Amino acid sequence: MNGDTDIVLMLEMADTPQVVQHHSKAVVPIELDGTLQGFLYLEIDHTAQFQQLEKSLDRMMYVLLTFALAALVLPSAVIIHTLKKEKDHVSSTLGHVRTHDALTGLLNRESFGTEVTMLIRSGATVSVLFVDLDKFKNINDLLGHEVGDDLLVAVSERLSEIVGPGGFVCRYGGDEFLVAIRNFSEKRVQRLGDRIVDGLSRPFQVSGHDLNIGACVGYAISGRDGRSLEELVRSADMAMYVAKNRGRRLAVGFCPSMRETRRERLKLEEELRYALARKDRFELHYQPIYQTVDRLLVGFEALLRLRSRNGRFLSPDVFVPIAEEMGMMEEIGEWVLQEACSEAANWPPHLIVSVNLSTVQFASGRLQAIVAEALERAGLTTEGLQLEVTESVLVDTPESVLAQLRDLHNAGVRLSLDDFGTGFSSLNYLWRFPFDNLKIDRSFVSEAEQKTRKSQAILNSIVSLSVTLGITTTAEGVETDEQIAVIEELNCDFVQGFLLSHPLARDDVQAFIAEHAEASLPLAASKTVA
Repeated sequence: MNGDTDIVLMLEMADTPQVVQHHSKAVVPIELDGTLQGFLYLEIDHTAQFQQLEKSLDRMMYVLLTFALAALVLPSAVIIHTLKKEKDHVSSTLGHVRTHDALTGLLNRESFGTEVTMLIRSGATVSVLFVDLDKFKNINDLLGHEVGDDLLVAVSERLSEIVGPGGFVCRYGGDEFLVAIRNFSEKRVQRLGDRIVDGLSRPFQVSGHDLNIGACVGYAISGRDGRSLEELVRSADMAMYVAKNRGRRLAVGFCPSMRETRRERLKLEEELRYALARKDRFELHYQPIYQTVDRLLVGFEALLRLRSRNGRFLSPDVFVPIAEEMGMMEEIGEWVLQEACSEAANWPPHLIVSVNLSTVQFASGRLQAIVAEALERAGLTTEGLQLEVTESVLVDTPESVLAQLRDLHNAGVRLSLDDFGTGFSSLNYLWRFPFDNLKIDRSFVSEAEQKTRKSQAILNSIVSLSVTLGITTTAEGVETDEQIAVIEELNCDFVQGFLLSHPLARDDVQAFIAEHAEASLPLAASKTVA
């Protein structure tokens, strides 16, 4: 062996079972004095080692498979658990949606009915209160449905807080709510109704607005006022409408005579639908306005009347609130403006016509355009028109009304604040809103002849305030000599009432003006308007 011999190693797998399956071979050349003498053939059996290796590989594959399965199974288990929780949540959510109002989270009509019906069938005494919001539609129209929805949510929260966990509260629809309480005496139901009215009459701060609404509540008690939920809701609804007719912001219990009141209400709604479709059943009557000091005629206030199908006239105090609730007042108000301006265009130029505005007429934001169109169509100047708004318009949504009032005033239309002093008076209105005139409410005028210390102080304050602000005052509802004597002593600028003249039909106005033609003077000559 010369040390340079190559050794070749071969690892083979036999093709036949008779040969060792895993082995290695070595062939070593044998040389002597540089001459190849032969080969040394070596073969080593590796079967045992390969079997051990296969076992190790099997164990490794098992471990890897275990890890792989764990990597799949564990997330799958988590996913399955998560899906189950989500399914339970969705099921719970769907159950809540089926039983609760989507906006307010209160019980809906169906689930409320189920709960209350079960109580009635169990023999419990159940009281149902029907809650209706005042002036909600005005806010919805003036500020938009988003603000209206936010207000409903705030009302729901406050109502639930007032009722407490012992009662059921339901959003019945729109701005109507139902409350059910078990085993309450009538006195306790009345107190709860009063608390609801007081609570919902407090201002709401919603979407950057301070909103005042109020509510009317009617209630009925099972056994006495109805045996089923439907009968109780119907009875409570009737009582609620009586509360509205009595002046709003009241809680009233049901009594059988209210069924007739409800029937009258439904008849009036039908009258309004019929009148609005035909238009010829609405009429304007004109109440003369005089200068107090010398009884000079300065203009007329246009008063809306509704002639029913039986020929009887209905007062606006009766049908206007219902027309507002039914969404008719914007169209009716536009008709009133056009009709009043057309009539005033036939009068001497120094006479004005004063037209009352409803809150809903501010809703579209087109009031100035509607007024301008009525004036142009009639050929009447802005100086011949005065618009009257009540304090409730300002209390409900002052910011949304302010711009429209300023635009009207800048255009030359006179503005009058009606029913001043009836509960919402605020100096804030008088410096923020461009009023030319204050109308002293008839309730103060009717007490004027008594000359009580309180009534005199109020009247003096209103007139003095007007003088200081440079605006005029009008006393309405003057019916006796004693009342007008007090008004004269106060130096109130203008006066109107049955003592001087009843409202006149349109056909009688021209003759009435002719009788006063020689004495009449322009309004501007009687008082400088700021």
